[in-house]
Amino acid sequence: MISRMSMNGNYLPVTEEDLNKLLDDPDLLSDFLYEEKEEEIIEIDKAWHAIHYTLNERKWEGIEPLFNVVLGGEQISEEDIGYGPARSLLPKQVSEVSNALTKIEEKDFRAKFNSEELIKHDIYPQLWDDNIETLDYVSTFYNDVRSAFIKASDQKMAMILFLN
Repeated sequence: MISRMSMNGNYLPVTEEDLNKLLDDPDLLSDFLYEEKEEEIIEIDKAWHAIHYTLNERKWEGIEPLFNVVLGGEQISEEDIGYGPARSLLPKQVSEVSNALTKIEEKDFRAKFNSEELIKHDIYPQLWDDNIETLDYVSTFYNDVRSAFIKASDQKMAMILFLN
């Protein structure tokens, strides 16, 4: 199984008003994420890159809206908040992602998942096994991401994405 140290994917649904405050004053970002909203962050451990690859069939590229699921969004500031800057998606983009993910249920995601491709393309964290535990691990976090986007879209929320 995959250890819990290193680069973890994170999502934080926020109101457009809160996002605009952060865009207006990016110096507030770290405190907002790690103090004010820490309990609301949705963490997907190291599954982020496997989710991206499975949805986009590319290591770092993709086409919106599926690209926006993991690696998309506009940089909020230059601040490195773990592993690079945090990025944001506006409510319209969250809705587009939600609509795309609504069409990819867990069974569809599992059918697209290919651990051999993850290994071949050196997908982080480069510890993939060709077994059901690996598929279950990534699928569980895919469901968390899918649910987060659907719920955020229903509430007309923006989304902050970051690695730490």
